[in-house]
Amino acid sequence: MSDRARCSKRLIRPGYALLLLAAILLVPGVTHGQAVRGVVVEDGTGRPVAGATVELKPWRETSADTVRTDSLGAFEFQPGRAGAFSLHVVHADYPQLDSDTVSLAPGETLTLELRLARTAIPLEPLIVKARARDRFGGFYERAGRPGFGRFLTREDLEARSRYRTTDLLRSMPGVYVVYSRGRGGIPTVNLITMRGIAGPCLPAIYVDGMPMQQMPESGVDEFLVPDMIEGVEIYTSFAGVPSRFSSLNACGVVAFWTREDTKGPWSWWKLAAGVGGFLLGVILARLW
Repeated sequence: MSDRARCSKRLIRPGYALLLLAAILLVPGVTHGQAVRGVVVEDGTGRPVAGATVELKPWRETSADTVRTDSLGAFEFQPGRAGAFSLHVVHADYPQLDSDTVSLAPGETLTLELRLARTAIPLEPLIVKARARDRFGGFYERAGRPGFGRFLTREDLEARSRYRTTDLLRSMPGVYVVYSRGRGGIPTVNLITMRGIAGPCLPAIYVDGMPMQQMPESGVDEFLVPDMIEGVEIYTSFAGVPSRFSSLNACGVVAFWTREDTKGPWSWWKLAAGVGGFLLGVILARLW
């Protein structure tokens, strides 16, 4: 076994098997990330208002997320949960704007237009421009703009070798697929690794926004097959990782997004059942 594989095995705790099984079976469903975005414009002229401070405050809470509008008056929030929110806008040249409460459903992207007036606040200071559900958590939006990540879209995946999910990542810069043989006669498992400060390390793995754990007895090939995958985004360091993938893991992130038109019956509960059955077999093999 190579040094890289040995290092990867040392980084994994076998006890995570029970924790992963419990986490998957207890989660009632997967909630994709929400987003609130929009523009701040001057009422009457429609000119964008740059440098305005926008606050997004959950209903009946005192804490708030704060951003500043860019040169086009645009802003964006990615709240960690759905619910009711209000917005507050402050700019030195305009009276403060306090919006009515707006609702945000799980996985929904809400697009707003906030209007600031020089004198009296207009009757409609906030206009909801669009509501949309983003099945892929903003994947295609991130793939289309400059950043630190590398992206494999559905078209890219179709052009690659698709025997196993880990085969899709073998030619990606900074990503290494190593082998780990489990205990009790468990077959060899492919593990996704990256180059860390102290050597090879295991990145954080996400499937449809849900964190998953690699183990010596079970890697992503046991959870996913290539025909299930819509896209993959890869961050080989913690720098530039989107906030939706926040993690204490400084090695990097690999996020998989599954298709809506996957061949054959597919659901998170069937995935959980499959993972649970696999882990139960691992546990029984150890006890045996």
